[in-house]
Amino acid sequence: MNPAAIIRDARADGVCLALCKPGTIKATGDADAVNRWLAVIREHKAHIIEALNDAKTEPIGATCWRLKFAEGEPLDVTFCPPATRASVLERYPHAIEAEPIPERPRRAATETEARELRGLIEAVYGGETDDDRADALAEALNDPAGALRCYRAILKARNT
Repeated sequence: MNPAAIIRDARADGVCLALCKPGTIKATGDADAVNRWLAVIREHKAHIIEALNDAKTEPIGATCWRLKFAEGEPLDVTFCPPATRASVLERYPHAIEAEPIPERPRRAATETEARELRGLIEAVYGGETDDDRADALAEALNDPAGALRCYRAILKARNT
């Protein structure tokens, strides 16, 4: 397989390949799909990195995008699975530009963040089961900055 075909076929299977650090490929998406592709990615790693470097003017796909409009404030949006610039602009036809927002390294939540996340999750998922709230909290604690941004935005939207 050539690297472009690997990138294309992996994306079709729900796996996004992106350059992380020099010489490192990050594969994101459904865990089962990522696991199916790991051997192929490892086998063709050097050529995939080269192809991704050649395509660095536009990421293969990104999860977070900042949209700019002719008037008004920028809007940050999140896609799962990752989306290309073209597909983002297609979904937001009034946007004049879409820039990928680089993923931030994940870190543990501080006690203050964890306390706020518990309250936000209770407010957002109050009618759900304890297990659902526990799952949401566990996921939020893996990316506290992103989760706080997300849950604050949800509550803000509900209150407007």
